[in-house]
Amino acid sequence: PDGSELVYSTPIGGSDPDIAVAAYGTTVFAAGNISTGTLPILDPLQPRFQGGTDGFLTEVSDAGTLYFAQFGNGTAEGTQITSELLLTNSSEASPSHASLSIRGDNGAPLPLNLTVTGDPGTTGEHPQASQLDVTVAPLGAVRISTDGQGEVFAGSVTVTFDNPLGGVIRFNLNTAGTAGVGSSRLVRGFITPVRRSAINSGVAISNPGDVSIGVTMRLRGTGGQQVQGGLHTLSLGPGEHLAKFIDELFQNAELENFEGTLTVTTASLGALLVATALELGPQAGQFTTLPVTPIP
Repeated sequence: PDGSELVYSTPIGGSDPDIAVAAYGTTVFAAGNISTGTLPILDPLQPRFQGGTDGFLTEVSDAGTLYFAQFGNGTAEGTQITSELLLTNSSEASPSHASLSIRGDNGAPLPLNLTVTGDPGTTGEHPQASQLDVTVAPLGAVRISTDGQGEVFAGSVTVTFDNPLGGVIRFNLNTAGTAGVGSSRLVRGFITPVRRSAINSGVAISNPGDVSIGVTMRLRGTGGQQVQGGLHTLSLGPGEHLAKFIDELFQNAELENFEGTLTVTTASLGALLVATALELGPQAGQFTTLPVTPIP
């Protein structure tokens, strides 16, 4: 409060914003104006710069959010998929209260049989839960895992919290092994290396916002050239999720022994998404998840 210590922070602004701030408790309200379209805001009321000078109001607090672009569970054709979400609290003094929300491909709540360990208040089984509140003790950890039973489902997870948390998703495939990936950043676009041979690359993307976003995917060779048939466009509604391998996304492209990159961009300045990439091979242990590289 007296400016002597940093409690929390976030960047605000594009190339030339004018900002005034006011604080209420641990929440800061920032208001101002901007004369270029370079201020990315999640779920804006007015998503596009209208010219001249636009005003804005935003709220920043010490509460936070973790996004995980992929969460899966179920059994099909001898392959069992389970997921584990691990949350860790770096504070030595304060517990962190977290709310977990799971949504399916269509953006609707995705109920799964969950098991919690590490939080005395919620440890145990939680059948058909799509939302869950847990408390992570100071320097503690909580694990939320699925049971691998029933039809195969995929979706995304959002975790909101009042004190900073770290998180990682672990995916377990009984035929391939285990792979993990950290939380995903909100981005306007990203690039990731892909290949299609004995090992197949895939991508999972999710729209965490409340408005639909247009998405363009381009498949390029290692030299940066777009391959024939390597263009795919789609719209993701609020909360919707997509997870596919590159041969499913680009069915008209020649992908035998292919190696290159996949770039994904959104259609407008205010549109943001989260993503993770993966590689899967025919042998045990050929299973890897990858973070993606943001692009402007």
